[in-house]
Amino acid sequence: MLKGVGLLYKAVTLIFVSTTIAVSGYSQECALKLQDAQAQFDRGKVELVAGMITPCLNSGSFSREESLTAYKLLIQSLLLDDKQAMAEEYMLEFLSRHPEYSVTAADYSGFVYLRNKYEVRQSCLISLFLGTNYTFLTGRNHRSLSSLEPDINYSREPLNLYAGTEVTIPVRSLFSLSAGISYSSVAFNYNEHMMNFGMVTYRESQNRIEIPLSVVWNAADYRGVRLYVRGGAGYAMNLKTDSKASFITTDINNGFNRTGENLNRNSSRIRSDLFIHAGLGGMIKIPHGYISAEIRTLFGLRNQVVRSEPGNLEYYYFYTDDSFRVNTTGLTIGYTYIFYKPSRRSGS
Repeated sequence: MLKGVGLLYKAVTLIFVSTTIAVSGYSQECALKLQDAQAQFDRGKVELVAGMITPCLNSGSFSREESLTAYKLLIQSLLLDDKQAMAEEYMLEFLSRHPEYSVTAADYSGFVYLRNKYEVRQSCLISLFLGTNYTFLTGRNHRSLSSLEPDINYSREPLNLYAGTEVTIPVRSLFSLSAGISYSSVAFNYNEHMMNFGMVTYRESQNRIEIPLSVVWNAADYRGVRLYVRGGAGYAMNLKTDSKASFITTDINNGFNRTGENLNRNSSRIRSDLFIHAGLGGMIKIPHGYISAEIRTLFGLRNQVVRSEPGNLEYYYFYTDDSFRVNTTGLTIGYTYIFYKPSRRSGS
């Protein structure tokens, strides 16, 4: 058995090494063909260039710099050989492979003239982002089991996971539409001091899926840095709600401390929410994409409490739900990949 595994390992290694050597050798051969094609071009034999370098372009054997040189040489040769249609086909292929290329003063005049007849637009952007959000509650309606005026305090936890993906479609030079899906965790703490009786502590966490829809306005672009503003609405689905409660007595004649267990609150919370959101962000251009940072605030529109369930929470920990809406402010870091679509300019 071990001998068979060893033989298989040697065979795979041999195939890998042989393939690597073959690919490396073909790449070197293509580099030499590019040099020969350039020499034939300089002698005026432009009709020979296409046959020498197109096999290597089609196989992807050139390095990036060799590919740029080969396409420019090929397109210029075809133009000089009066093969306009083929030159245009290769220009579209060139722009598909190198959509962010900018012409230089050293480029062939025919290549530059034909390049200027085409434009390259961002057709779609796909983003991945990761960050944290800060939960804050609104629409609270305090309820208490205390017979005296209680001292109630809410606190929030600043580090809650927020991650997702987003697809953005440019519709104008300054505006885009985006749709995304994200995972969001929210959490808050509730403390109630019942005068002359005890302290109630309650922590709740929710795991949610959020589907935001946005209109994005590109507010400014300067030297590869873009500032944008977004606004929109969306839908949130509550996957799971957990809580933990405890009661610390301050009345030595009345009861004992109650240490909390984890309690599932799914049945007492709404399963879906609607929200509006707004954000401000910045993007730094990198090859074929952006690195971004964004601050986004989400405002929930529905009361989260379906019903405050009696039972351990009320009779054992002396806690009852306030009504509330969930809101978050999040900070994310993201990466965006750009898909381009080259096309001929209208009227050219």
